[in-house]
Amino acid sequence: MTASIALWLKDILPRSPGIVRQVAKRELILTAREFYRDSYAWREVVESVYWDDGTYQFTIPTPYSYAEVIQVMQVEVNGQPLTPRTERPVGDRQDGTPTDWFPTGPDTIEVWPTPEMYEDTLRVRVVLLPTVDATELPNIASSKHYEALLDGVLGRIYAHPAKPYSNPQLGEYHLRRFRNAIGAAAGEFKTGGFAGQNWTYPRFGK
Repeated sequence: MTASIALWLKDILPRSPGIVRQVAKRELILTAREFYRDSYAWREVVESVYWDDGTYQFTIPTPYSYAEVIQVMQVEVNGQPLTPRTERPVGDRQDGTPTDWFPTGPDTIEVWPTPEMYEDTLRVRVVLLPTVDATELPNIASSKHYEALLDGVLGRIYAHPAKPYSNPQLGEYHLRRFRNAIGAAAGEFKTGGFAGQNWTYPRFGK
């Protein structure tokens, strides 16, 4: 399920008379990107049925057209977590059962050593972010983070200079609430609380 950004616009537009609708939509998306980037509150599990012999580089696919992968959190092979590394291990690449993984970009990884068997199950846990042109947000945005995102976008809008709706003092009030909400969501992630959708998506790697 998804949440249309029109849900927030119903509350944003009456509170900022004179704002251009497209500007309000843009500020909402930027607010959502900031919230989920800083809180890690939108997480998913992506699965692969198998990989090819000799394949060690993977690009993690986004499960939604309106989302992008910004970080890989964990990689498992046949249910066993691989050891995360910050960079490529020292030495020549060998073949064998993968024991380690390291990021090569926000949505790309390599496993180490190079797999030499077929039909291993690969599972990856990732953090997602709305794309800059998103027209909808994950369901959790409306069910759990509605007020937080509303505070963030109102804070941004009221900070606009020389507009009919400009209100720096009120803007700072909403931004303070927004930052507190980010901190709460980030804290929930660090302590293991449920802060995101826990769904499984199709294979990748072939």
